[in-house]
Amino acid sequence: MTANFDQEADKNHRLQRIIILIEIIIIIIPALILFYVIHSNQTILPVSEFLLLCFTFLLIISGIFILRNVINRFISILLAIKTADSEGTFNLNIKQDVVELREVSNSLSNIMIKFNKTAADLNKCTYELLALKELIEIAKKSLDIRRLQELVLDKIMTVTGARIGSFLEYEAPFHQFRIAAIRGISEDNLINFHIPLEKTLAKYAVLEKKSVLIKDIQMDSRTNRINDSRYGSPSFLSIPVVLENDVSAVVNLAGKPPDDFFDEDDERICRLMIDEIDFALNNARLHFKVQELLKESGENNNRLQEEISKRKESEEQLFHYQKNLEHMIEERTKELVEINIKLSQEITERKLTQEALQESEEKMRTIIDSAKDWIFIKDREGRYALVNRQMATDLRKPESDMIGKTTEELCLSPELMLIDENDPVIFNGAITEFETTLPIYNQQKIFYIIKVPVRDKSGHIIALCGISRDITERKRMEAQLVQAEKMEALGNMAGGVAHDMNNVLGALVGYSELFLKKIDKDNPLKAYANSIMKSSKRGAAIIQDLLTLARRGVAVSEVVELNKIIGDYFETPEFEKLKLSYPNINFRMDLAKDIYNIKGSPVHLGKTIMNLISNAAEAITNSGEVRIQTANRYIDTPVNGHETMRPGSYVVMTVSDNGMGIPARDIGKIFEPFYTKKVMGRSGTGLGLAVVWGTVNDHNGYIDVQSEENMGSVFTIYFPATTEEVAVTESEPALEEYMGRGESILVVDDIIEQRDLAINMLNKLGYQPTAVCSGEEAVEYVKNKKTDLIMLDMIMDPGINGLETYERVLKINPDQKAVIVSGFSETEQVSKARSLGAGSYVSKPYVLEKIGLAIRKELDAKK
Repeated sequence: MTANFDQEADKNHRLQRIIILIEIIIIIIPALILFYVIHSNQTILPVSEFLLLCFTFLLIISGIFILRNVINRFISILLAIKTADSEGTFNLNIKQDVVELREVSNSLSNIMIKFNKTAADLNKCTYELLALKELIEIAKKSLDIRRLQELVLDKIMTVTGARIGSFLEYEAPFHQFRIAAIRGISEDNLINFHIPLEKTLAKYAVLEKKSVLIKDIQMDSRTNRINDSRYGSPSFLSIPVVLENDVSAVVNLAGKPPDDFFDEDDERICRLMIDEIDFALNNARLHFKVQELLKESGENNNRLQEEISKRKESEEQLFHYQKNLEHMIEERTKELVEINIKLSQEITERKLTQEALQESEEKMRTIIDSAKDWIFIKDREGRYALVNRQMATDLRKPESDMIGKTTEELCLSPELMLIDENDPVIFNGAITEFETTLPIYNQQKIFYIIKVPVRDKSGHIIALCGISRDITERKRMEAQLVQAEKMEALGNMAGGVAHDMNNVLGALVGYSELFLKKIDKDNPLKAYANSIMKSSKRGAAIIQDLLTLARRGVAVSEVVELNKIIGDYFETPEFEKLKLSYPNINFRMDLAKDIYNIKGSPVHLGKTIMNLISNAAEAITNSGEVRIQTANRYIDTPVNGHETMRPGSYVVMTVSDNGMGIPARDIGKIFEPFYTKKVMGRSGTGLGLAVVWGTVNDHNGYIDVQSEENMGSVFTIYFPATTEEVAVTESEPALEEYMGRGESILVVDDIIEQRDLAINMLNKLGYQPTAVCSGEEAVEYVKNKKTDLIMLDMIMDPGINGLETYERVLKINPDQKAVIVSGFSETEQVSKARSLGAGSYVSKPYVLEKIGLAIRKELDAKK
């Protein structure tokens, strides 16, 4: 039995040695690993973490000793039981030992639980340190800012257990973030995406320059909003990256498991990791900037390298100094900082709220006061609660005087009371829109007003908001557009009529001219022929008025002197007849010396002067005066009603009278075609002022009319001045200069009378003419026969027109000469035909001299 006892004792000693070996492995090996990690990373632990680590080791050692005592006690009990079994006696103290053992076992269970927790904390700390070590090692080797940003984000998310995260670069000048790296959300379309500072929780990290820990977004006063289920836990964490006391970036974390939250430990390790590599981020950022600068200029490379090195040294010194200083401050002022943080958060939140509210009000006020429309708010009693600057300015009332008063109390004119129109309807929930005319600055302005009800949170109408826009100019432009469209339609009609009448009068003028050349001076038929000729020319003049009205390419390229045209008119038989018709009227010229030249058509300008003076004379019932004036003027601001008027030098012509004037209701109609107020018995086609309007527009001029009933009228016309000189007028050519020499001429015209007239005139001039009635026939003729020149009408119906005819002829004979004739003034088609090689343009009706000169000039020209 003694031998058995000795064997059991040996077994107990071996068991105790094994336990001691296990204790050594449990204590020494983790301690060595932890010491190696700390030493290799040169990590300086804060006091709190160092104390926690020591306390953890003490717990482990205490637990091992307790475990050893328990095992020893357990072994002694086993030995006692075996002894009792062998000897047949049982010691009663074993029961007490069992009870103590149970208590020790319970205590041991608690200790093991604490041990497991401590071990888990130690493992977590070890994992964090390993992650930090890996992060620092990679950061030391990499200058790729994008890779570093992604690495920081990945490591922080791994350590904290976050499933969603982003690295946001802060662009301070623009008050916005740029997404540099993102995880947990599709990043294809989000990298480099910009987020306004106010749109994200990270703004608090920028403003406060410290971490923002939100454990519950739904309960936090800074957010107070429902959590998106995609983010899992409602907890968020934002950590700023502070470089040189400025926030350069923010790391955002979210997406913890639903029952987990970010805590101070997460914030601590994130702060530690960012502080450890912020120098690397800064170096990478500097490296990126250096690379950009190197691309721009290689000349500054040495200087930049020196600056970078100096800056790096300074930053390292500053970094170490900052770390030491933070360590000292953290030890001495930890409690005070915590109190200050809480107090600062409350103050900051209140301040931010007040600033945001004030900023919002200021922005809204700035927007309202910047508007050119009237903006106002009235309460249910009709008192103004808000008026903007434009409304107060137009009503000539200070804003402060208008607040709290009704429109009636402001003592505005009765017409301005119209602004209160429909107010009761608004307070019943309606929205109204209407136009009204209000007197502003002694002018009648048209306003478009819209009013809407303003409701409180309960939906009750507490006020109305109105916006009033001045649409006077828009209405004027609309009226001008309608007038222009009307004039265009009438002009097109007039152009068509003029073309047909030209064809009719062409034969009268042409044959009258030929007839006058064939009969003797003493022949009694010569007087009849002269009468036909004069009547035809008067008809042609009316046609020219219609063409002017149609604005079909009036040539305004000739440099003329307006004073000379006025003087020439005062020497015409028409003016002498006008003076005889109105003997009690004094016609007066007041022309400025050294007047500028203008570009224009002398014929149309002369008709304009004639129409204005004759209309002025007819407006005077008894005696009076008609005065025409000219002057040079520089215009730098548009004349009223002509906002598109360009600044520059103008020649201004004014025709005034002291006659009956024009009623206000008729001023807008006087330039319409066929509008006349002449009584029966006086001639008038209704084209006079319409022709004036068309001529002024063709000359790029502007016309202004001022008139009052029984006070007379003033017509003021502005013509753009030119610095070009007036060309020297050539003398009329002799008949021999434009006679033909037997050349062949092909006449192309769809009107038989015009063809016959052209044939007779060309025979008279000594040419050999042939005529066809369409463009198609002309093309066939040229294919089979050669002709020296084609006299080509531009407008032919049906069939191809003159331009297309000429284009087809050129394909057959590229050197074919031609002159263009038309009942219209020169058009775009005429210009295009001339650009293709056609010669002069001759307007109908035919005149022997014009036809002869045009044909002779083209035949003598060299191709």
